[in-house]
Amino acid sequence: MANKFDWQTEDDFDWEELNNSQAAPPRKRRRWPYFLVIVAILAGLGYFAWRQVTQRMDENTSAMQADIISSYNLLHFAAGEQDNELFISLLSGRDSSWTNAQNDLFSAGLLVDRSPFNLFAYGADEVKVEADDTAVSFEFSPDLLAAEMAVQQDFMIDIGNGVTETVTLQQTGVFRMGRERWLYSPPDTEFWGEELTQAGTMLTLTYPTRDAELAEQLHSDLERKLQSACQTLGNDFCPSDTTVTLTFSTDPATLAATNELPLVKQSKNELTLTLPTPSLVGVPTDDDSYDALFRGYGVQLVTAVYTHLLGFGNIHTPIFRAILDYQLDQLALKPWPVTASNYDQLLDEQIQLESLVPLWRSQEWTAAWEAIWPAYVIVDHLQTTYPDITPVEMLHTLVRSGDPFRWLRNLYGNQFQERRDLVNDINLDLWIHAYRNRYLINTSPPIPWPQQDLHLLCIQPPTENSKETTTLYRYDPGQDNWQSEYTSNGEILLSKLPNDEAVILQDLDTQNGNFNTILWQDELETPLLDDPNELTVSLGQTNPAGNLLSTFIFAADDESANIYVFDLNNCVENGCSKQLLPSIPIWSPNGEQSLFSEDPNNQISILHLDDRTVLFDPPYFEEDIELFLGDKEELFQPEPVVEVNDLLPAGSGYAPFWLDESTIGFLQADSYENVTLMQSSVAGNDTQPLVESRDLMAVIPDHVEKGTLIMQYARLHPTDPNQLFIVAINPPAAQSHLFLYNRQRDELTWLLQAGSANHELGIAPNGRYLILSGRGSNNAISLNGSASIMHFYDLLQAHSLPFPTISTTFPPILRFDWASDGEWVALMLANNTLGLYAPDHDYLKLIQVDFGNCHSPAWIN
Repeated sequence: MANKFDWQTEDDFDWEELNNSQAAPPRKRRRWPYFLVIVAILAGLGYFAWRQVTQRMDENTSAMQADIISSYNLLHFAAGEQDNELFISLLSGRDSSWTNAQNDLFSAGLLVDRSPFNLFAYGADEVKVEADDTAVSFEFSPDLLAAEMAVQQDFMIDIGNGVTETVTLQQTGVFRMGRERWLYSPPDTEFWGEELTQAGTMLTLTYPTRDAELAEQLHSDLERKLQSACQTLGNDFCPSDTTVTLTFSTDPATLAATNELPLVKQSKNELTLTLPTPSLVGVPTDDDSYDALFRGYGVQLVTAVYTHLLGFGNIHTPIFRAILDYQLDQLALKPWPVTASNYDQLLDEQIQLESLVPLWRSQEWTAAWEAIWPAYVIVDHLQTTYPDITPVEMLHTLVRSGDPFRWLRNLYGNQFQERRDLVNDINLDLWIHAYRNRYLINTSPPIPWPQQDLHLLCIQPPTENSKETTTLYRYDPGQDNWQSEYTSNGEILLSKLPNDEAVILQDLDTQNGNFNTILWQDELETPLLDDPNELTVSLGQTNPAGNLLSTFIFAADDESANIYVFDLNNCVENGCSKQLLPSIPIWSPNGEQSLFSEDPNNQISILHLDDRTVLFDPPYFEEDIELFLGDKEELFQPEPVVEVNDLLPAGSGYAPFWLDESTIGFLQADSYENVTLMQSSVAGNDTQPLVESRDLMAVIPDHVEKGTLIMQYARLHPTDPNQLFIVAINPPAAQSHLFLYNRQRDELTWLLQAGSANHELGIAPNGRYLILSGRGSNNAISLNGSASIMHFYDLLQAHSLPFPTISTTFPPILRFDWASDGEWVALMLANNTLGLYAPDHDYLKLIQVDFGNCHSPAWIN
């Protein structure tokens, strides 16, 4: 195109000139709005770019935080599962000593838990954190290759009496990016800062800058507590110029070391100790968590000082730990863990002072509570019962004693008249302490007292001015008064008659050598045999009516004995009528028939009385002997049968007894490993086995030692003729086992076990309760095993309550007796302690008897 087109915009054309035909003067052009527009556009673009970068960084940071949390959770999962291989794979390897320390924490279960400071972490699920958890915070390094992860961790603390609370501490860990994941890593030196020191009157503390503010507060509080602890030790152990230098270390190995006794070094009177700095343990988040942390450090500090100054060195026995914990409770640093439930447990598990022996030998400082709680209960009892002996004295004496019994005698010997009885007396006090926690003790009785008086024999040992005497006392529980009734210059054996109308006293006068058997009734004595040329000995066996008493009569010039029964309903001043028998009779329930053995001595080892059976030094295995049956009429005719072979044969076996008027039972042995309980009609035409040894073995619980069981005897339940009690002995373990057999259902049940020595089985009149006594290697309550235990067993509740009791040897002495109402039982707990127990009401009255060494309680109408 030849001519150029002249393009003009709306801003270039002069509209005024067109209208006025004249040009307007030119105006100055303004450029700043264009710059504003450009700036705004650039700012928008920059903000958009910044938003994009920030969002991308946030996304990257969130992803990294999630990855760190994943490593953290996996780390603690490995610890919870004790997967060491997985745990090690999550640790940084840049510092081998740090890695080794973490492995030690892993092995000790202290990766999160702080139990040495009495801060107990919750389970693995509680340790696990979520990505959006507000209790978790991060601080990344500028290159984003390392991060500090702070977690607010909950801990359970014990505040006493079985009550717990929760406190929160902040724990900080460093993670670094590895090849594949974030690894738990040692912090840099800058993490901790410089080392600072604060000196006080008694305590000098060194700590890292990171924990400066917290360390200064702890220094002040720990110094006050240290001064209090030193005062309890006294000048002998903690002189006034004693000082402690404590270092808060950043080395995690010091945290692992808190699981053992703290190591203390000493130069003159300066003690040096190292503990982990608070950031390794956990930083408090509030006042409550600070108090918990302070008490934890106080426990570590005072334990170290006590251990060192009292000279314990490497003694880690749980008994020392228990006494020390009692002192820490006195210093308000650690709550005392013993509660009333532990005394219940003591009775249930029959814990005694002998239980201290394995604990005395143990050197496991970190043993679980389940293994060492008896030491704590015994220490609790000793401190409660004998408060004049301080924990410091207990600890100091512990170092100088070779065994727990010598330790007890060194501590408490001056508080007992007879040091040889000290252990038994403390055991009795221990169990009575436990009874007070479980039962009503010495309050008003919940039911009326029996309408009977209690008789008791008490021996006064000889002195320089007097000889030994034995006195029969009568006690009225309603009036709570004692009355002397009969005294002898020697020993007396008491036997109880079934009708509760009288007792048999066998009086051995040691001064003149006389041995006299007496019927004591209504405060009157009647000799059974008034013949100085003959000697009578009875073990208390009678017929069911209680009037025919079996007795051995020895001629003065002959060691052999004849067996008689005395008719106690036919007595005069000079004696009672008697009848010669072929051997000791075992009467039928109605008293019209008797079983006899061809060997009278066989019936001495097992003594069946009206309400109990006594086993004397059991032979464990009896040879079968011939049994015979006799009618009362033929026995008491003018010309009686005096030879067992003239009676009707009744089978072959040992330990015979009556099931009913027409059925007998006995044991039959093929060998000591194969004994069978048999039943047979008196006619002898229907004999059948009931229980074999292998049947007993099959029902003993797995937790009970079985060994070899040898059946000894069976006894009929007093109210249910279908029920039989069976006793078997395990000779190697010196234990007797009690079983209950239901003939109707052919059902066998294991009930309980006791020591085989001093064995006695007694059944309550109502058949609900039984008492099984014994002494053996597993339950002797003193060093020399001089006392026994009565297991008071509730058949309805299948529950056993142990009572200590006196020991007995042949001839027997009574250790318990049921009142005729069946509501009360008298228990001889010790030679000078009587218990009146009403089991249906959980009531126990304890009576101190100050008449000497007493035994044989007997309720008499």
